[in-house]
Amino acid sequence: MKFARLIVLVIVLSSALIGCSDNCSDVNAPDSSSLFLEFVDQTTEENVFENEMFTSDQIVITDADDELVSFNFVVDKNFIHVTFPAGILTDEVVYVTLENTETSETREIEVHLSTIAQEEECYTLYKTDNVQFPNNESALVDGIYRVKI
Repeated sequence: MKFARLIVLVIVLSSALIGCSDNCSDVNAPDSSSLFLEFVDQTTEENVFENEMFTSDQIVITDADDELVSFNFVVDKNFIHVTFPAGILTDEVVYVTLENTETSETREIEVHLSTIAQEEECYTLYKTDNVQFPNNESALVDGIYRVKI
């Protein structure tokens, strides 16, 4: 009986040691927070890049100090992926400016947000939190903020 318990204990400990890895070098986690934005026409609810109200090459995103904020336009989905510097942001304000030079139409969308840090075993994950659009209606749909303009 003691021998059977010893065998079970050895198997359990071996499985635990084999299944666990202290190697954090395999982790592929983002080092900063990000935000996904889709802009839709307030009346028709059509994506403003799909209906060509605005084009992706006329997007500018700045912070409250008028510094450029990094972003990518996801062409096949027609939304914007905004990335922020690593670390905690508190009460951050960014401005997304959409411009159509042909029609001289410009829209500036104000975004308020903070980030939080979530400690994981091998890394710190930064997430956007408390995202608000004070001048626009918005909804979070499948991780993408859908903003009416």
